[in-house]
Amino acid sequence: MGAGTPLTYVIGDIHGRLDLVSALLAQIEQHRAGRDRTIVFLGDYIDRGPDSAGVVATVRSLQAREPHAIVCLKGNHEDLMLRAYRDEREVDLWVMNGGYETLASFGPDVPAEVLRWAEVLPTVHEDARRFYVHAGFRPARVRARTRAGMFGCGSVSRS
Repeated sequence: MGAGTPLTYVIGDIHGRLDLVSALLAQIEQHRAGRDRTIVFLGDYIDRGPDSAGVVATVRSLQAREPHAIVCLKGNHEDLMLRAYRDEREVDLWVMNGGYETLASFGPDVPAEVLRWAEVLPTVHEDARRFYVHAGFRPARVRARTRAGMFGCGSVSRS
């Protein structure tokens, strides 16, 4: 689309702060000045901040509009949430790490479509120059992984 070298922006640990990620996305649009760009989100969209629901809606909307330019990875807070929904013994750990704020943002339950989205997020993304991860990168294992991911679930995405 745009002239010049494509840009890659990497955003991590949003933690329910729609105000901050919205401001950052606006700055990215201004900085890119029409050039092609990829945005890699490193996970932790939820927990701690006041608007996890808004963050997830914003990121999912971007991803749906630009699937080849928006990469969403799973962070450990998405993993905590998924574990809590699969096993009630994990709920306290999630709530102690910001899950209460996520539940307050979404209402009494996180919607099933959000859980499904989080479940299939990859934990590693690879492009021609770099690997992108939330945490726990082990280069020797990345090539061998297909479904296990960094947190025991997820996959590697490539562009």
